[in-house]
This record gives sequence, C-alpha cells and structure tokens, in this order.
Amino acid sequence: PAPWLLAPPGVPGRDVRPPPTHSRPGSPKKMPTSSFRTQVEREQEIKTAFRAIDIDESGEVDYDAVIMAIEALGIGVTKTEVHDVMRQMGLFSESVFDFDLFRDLLLKVYGYRQPLQATLDNFALMDKKRKGHINIKDLRQLVSSAGLKDIVKEDDLDQMVHFFDRDGDGTVDQEDFVKIVGVTGLE
Repeated sequence: PAPWLLAPPGVPGRDVRPPPTHSRPGSPKKMPTSSFRTQVEREQEIKTAFRAIDIDESGEVDYDAVIMAIEALGIGVTKTEVHDVMRQMGLFSESVFDFDLFRDLLLKVYGYRQPLQATLDNFALMDKKRKGHINIKDLRQLVSSAGLKDIVKEDDLDQMVHFFDRDGDGTVDQEDFVKIVGVTGLE
C-alpha cells in the first residue's frame, strides 16, 4: 500500500498527494498517466488503492476515502464529475463502498476522461507543426480517416469552422476542436 495513505484522517503526516517522482538515472520511473495504463495495471492499482484506504480492514470505505483515493491516483476528474458518475450508478455521498462497488466506480471514473484524452490526442495528431490550431484541411482529413465522409459534408465542416472559429482566422484551436468533436461525435 502507498505509505502516504496509511495514516488515519486528521493525523499529521497523512498526505493525499503521491510521493514525488524522480527522473535521474536509476531513480524510480514516473507512473504513466491513467489513459495509457493497461486494464491489468488499472485493476491492480484499484486493488492497492482500496487496501490503502480501508484502514480498519473492514472491506468497506466511505465517500471521503473514495474521493481521497481518486485524488491520490491522479485520475484528473473533479468532484462534480465523480458525483455525476455516482448519480448514474445510484450512489450518494452517504454510500458505503465495498471493493466491488469501489472498483466499478473507479473504472467508470477512469472512463470519464478517456474520450477527452482521445480528442486531445487527435488534435495533436492533426496539429503536426504544433501551431496550436488546425484548419479546414486538417478537419477534412479527420472526417475522411474516421470514415464519416458520407455523414459529415463539406458544408457541415465549413459551418463548424465558422461557428467555432472565435477570432475569424479560419482556424480552430484545441478548445474549439473539443467542442466540435462533442457536437459531431468524430472520435
């Protein structure tokens, strides 16, 4: 278990931040971000996190412990997003979580950010020169490679760029691209 999670709440020394990582040769490697972890690694990480927050070894943890684990794991979701997932699962902040419920919640929370990460990765692939924006030509390539040429027409792309292009330069920045993908489902 992560030693930085072992002290009970309110005890000096309890810190929800993961221990620092080092990049010197021979130092421990930095853990990859959640979007790159394999399912097996993710399952093991969830088991370890549950054991670390189940301080009394009862097999159950409360909402505060779950939030602490999510923050410590660095999943990158807000409490509001966690609450959204919990509502979808019929859970409340008063809920008690056994391991299975904890695992199901965390897997859904991990999945909550993956579509956004895929969208950001797609933007980065199209913005090959790292200009910070893409143009209509880049969008055409995405639509074509996603096999959506028959669904998303040229006029649709023109309208999207026009609608999401806030400064009128004929390009779409990363934030605007996320909005376009959300509207069209291009992922």
